[in-house]
Amino acid sequence: MAAMMNPQVAALNLLPDGKARKLELPELAELAQEVFAALSESGLSVAIGEGAEQGVEAMLQAQVSPAKPLMSVSMDAKRYYEFVGQAVMQADESEEGEPMPIEVREAMRDVMLSSGSIYDRVSTHVYLTSRGIEVATRVTLAD
Repeated sequence: MAAMMNPQVAALNLLPDGKARKLELPELAELAQEVFAALSESGLSVAIGEGAEQGVEAMLQAQVSPAKPLMSVSMDAKRYYEFVGQAVMQADESEEGEPMPIEVREAMRDVMLSSGSIYDRVSTHVYLTSRGIEVATRVTLAD
């Protein structure tokens, strides 16, 4: 399914051997230089950033609940909030309305950085059940 949605994943011709393969995603170049994907009989894993090559294989070995999720996402919350904070600081080149004042952007960036200092990881699992779609989220706080 991922190969149909992303040509870079399709180009890897992944085999279900659980081995990491470097994934070229230019749209993530500013976020991280290392992006790896691995496939097993039971799932696809994609890891981004430092240690991604080892992490992508380890995720396929992780213990999962008996009910298999439709989709799972786990992220480094601190890095996510840093990324959002950096994005807020980008110049607003919209042709509509006034650009956001630098003071407002700096305040929003500071809020994002402060939020990122609170959290360690955020994991979300989406399940299709007889009751409908269930979303389970786990937030791990920073030390």
